[in-house]
Amino acid sequence: MKHRELLTKLERKQARSLLLRVGIYSSWNPRSYAVFERHLNKADDESLPMGERIRAANKIDQIFYRRIKKHEQNK
Repeated sequence: MKHRELLTKLERKQARSLLLRVGIYSSWNPRSYAVFERHLNKADDESLPMGERIRAANKIDQIFYRRIKKHEQNK
């Protein structure tokens, strides 16, 4: 498995902003949007253990890259 750096808190916010601007969020069903938001909040919650925050950040990476790839294919 190829190692990839986790997105920083600022990069996650920028990614979310980018997804909003290109309209990718509009094609998501409400459940997918809620899952993405929940992972964003978990990754930024400093009261959670680091392992849980890292898992949430990894999930955000997966969702982000999968959605960008799908968006590029549909252009």
